[in-house]
Amino acid sequence: MMKTIALIFISLIMTISLSSCGGGGGGSSNTTPPPPPPPAPPAHALAGTWFGTLEDVDFVLHALEVTVADDGSLSSILVDGINDGVTGTITGNITHSNSTVSYALSFSDNSSGGITVDSSSTHLSFIDDNFSYAVLQKDAVNTLPTYSSDELVGTWTGFGVILDSSLFISGTFSANVTVDGNYNFTGSDDASTFTGVYLSGDTNFGRFTYDVINSNNEEGKVTILVSPDKSFFTSYTCPAAGYSNFITECSFTNWE
Repeated sequence: MMKTIALIFISLIMTISLSSCGGGGGGSSNTTPPPPPPPAPPAHALAGTWFGTLEDVDFVLHALEVTVADDGSLSSILVDGINDGVTGTITGNITHSNSTVSYALSFSDNSSGGITVDSSSTHLSFIDDNFSYAVLQKDAVNTLPTYSSDELVGTWTGFGVILDSSLFISGTFSANVTVDGNYNFTGSDDASTFTGVYLSGDTNFGRFTYDVINSNNEEGKVTILVSPDKSFFTSYTCPAAGYSNFITECSFTNWE
């Protein structure tokens, strides 16, 4: 009897050993490997650090640095190197026919804004409902260069937007301009031709101003902000007689 029990015990041990080795006959395990983790979402097209010049509602110039996180949030906004705790979120976008993209923004202080980015996602213009305006360049060194009016000389192609009171784009237009050696310019857009007379320049922040008149005898004031690499600038044109609402009474153009 004891011999029979011993044989049964040895048989059980051999069965267990064979099972743990795949049955001893070369069969594969029935264990299903766990699925791989889902891939991380791609970083937002604007993710990175942007730097350039900001003009505030009082026309005072500042250095502006904005960090866009991979999820598209504006995780850090520094004005003259100071972070006042305001953050932002990209809330929507529209792609235009020339491959530039405009994005809507909302901020933690309940203000809102918009940006229009060039086709290479390297430069952008910014406006908010506090009547601030800015030019930014991605991955620029966070020290503004010394600017010169000479850097405006040449022929530039522009893409412009017209905004309503909610910062929605109500119209777009194309334009071109040639700046001569005296820094004056001639150009045209979808509605008229125009000429501009150079007024002033700020070499520390890259802001330049002009008087302009178009072929419809409409007079205006143009302000230009130049990117740190000086290959892109953005401008706004407002009525020469003045305006009560910067957003709805002026037009905004990016130039390359």
